[in-house]
Amino acid sequence: MKWKSARDGEIWSVRLLHEGGQTLVSHLKCGEKTLQSDVRITFDSKSATLSLDDGGKWLKPKATKVGDSWWVTISGQTFVMTEAQINTSSSLETQGGLTAPMPGIVRKVNTEVGQRVREGQPLMVLEAMKMEHQITAPNAGRIEQILYQEGDRVDMGSVLISISE
Repeated sequence: MKWKSARDGEIWSVRLLHEGGQTLVSHLKCGEKTLQSDVRITFDSKSATLSLDDGGKWLKPKATKVGDSWWVTISGQTFVMTEAQINTSSSLETQGGLTAPMPGIVRKVNTEVGQRVREGQPLMVLEAMKMEHQITAPNAGRIEQILYQEGDRVDMGSVLISISE
């Protein structure tokens, strides 16, 4: 399976091995570089939670499917992953915007219309399910629109900010 991160645009190749109630990352490659991986992923169906064991370091990622993308939040960082399609562009690239990974409330807006931003720059803080999600710029560009302000409620998939290159 090949995935593309909206944050860095690199294509990652991942091979998963399912054993019992766990999934092991048996192969992780980016470009020509193969990475060692001792990552185990477990899913508790009763509580609908993911656990990730990264060589003894336990993490509790949150994953939400929005359209054709998965929004994965780990340790306060949100990554948008889409299945890589050769010779096509992702919907995030063609939209030039950012969407809410889940329903929530805008807690902070860190930018303004017309401002130039760099890739990865924090743009907004969204509170959802008693957690804060940092919304960051997927690419460098100029802020075209800010569609929600502090205190506004947003639905999952709502476009929050649009960026032009």
